[in-house]
Amino acid sequence: MARTFLFSLLIFFIVALWAMLSWIGRVPAEALRKTEIILGGRTLKVDVAESFSTRASGLSGRSVLGENEGMLFLFPFPGIYSFWMRGMNFPLDLIWISGDKVVGIAENVPVSPGLSLPTYSPPGPVDKVVELNAGAARAMRLSVGDAIIIK
Repeated sequence: MARTFLFSLLIFFIVALWAMLSWIGRVPAEALRKTEIILGGRTLKVDVAESFSTRASGLSGRSVLGENEGMLFLFPFPGIYSFWMRGMNFPLDLIWISGDKVVGIAENVPVSPGLSLPTYSPPGPVDKVVELNAGAARAMRLSVGDAIIIK
């Protein structure tokens, strides 16, 4: 019993520390590097999240995302990178990308109220993820195998 309690306490502190560190050093949207991508034949303006803190913060805290806007997450090597909706004010579509091809799409990922933070993972290793407004993937008719071009 004591072992279970200590293990639970340790897990709690690890998660709490991780959550605090992900909020420390948050970069304001205005300070993020911006670029354009072509996805589904449409040019989108995206903020680039390429550091630990910018990837951890993502779009959380923002009140709105423009119609042709999004966030491009760049990872140093392919892996299974899980996403959550902590601090989000609107639902998203997550576009999982390996190399220059879409390998998966999570549509209409809902906002996570309270402390419940379900995670969303790609179908295989990815090195990029694009977050768009919910419904954008369907409106753009995105599908697995589509190419992405980063300008």
